[in-house]
Amino acid sequence: ANTINGTKTAKTIGEERAYVESRIMTTSTMTKTIKVFACLLAIIVLLNVIFLIVRERNIEIATLKVMGLNSWQVSVSVIYEVLFMSIIGIIGGLIFGYPLMVLILSVNKIETLNYVMSIHFLSIFASIFIVLFTIFSVLLICYFRIRKVDMTESLKRID
Repeated sequence: ANTINGTKTAKTIGEERAYVESRIMTTSTMTKTIKVFACLLAIIVLLNVIFLIVRERNIEIATLKVMGLNSWQVSVSVIYEVLFMSIIGIIGGLIFGYPLMVLILSVNKIETLNYVMSIHFLSIFASIFIVLFTIFSVLLICYFRIRKVDMTESLKRID
């Protein structure tokens, strides 16, 4: 037998480096994919919530407009509601973000590579900024949606 006691396999440094780089690439790809789908999910959920709010409150929005409120004043109530739900989502993301990161990194754990499981404050602020940017972009769409509410048609129709 040509084996050293307790040794089952042997790898060259180049093979080990290639293996570690492939694991790092896999983790990086998985992280980027999660970021993209999280942003897409946030946009889709926010758009659905806003369209639902506007559709369900069509008569209320039309009534407020007839009473003399402009589109911006009517939009403020929807903006507060969406911001409140978004802040709850941000807090939930901050609470569950670290355990999710630990789960992802533990799935890709190998003997020769240890991940530093920490989140920098810059990453937290960047993610909050991205979420708020997404929210305000969607709220801009909401504002134009509320401007298009036809007062006469909404008040004529009874659901």
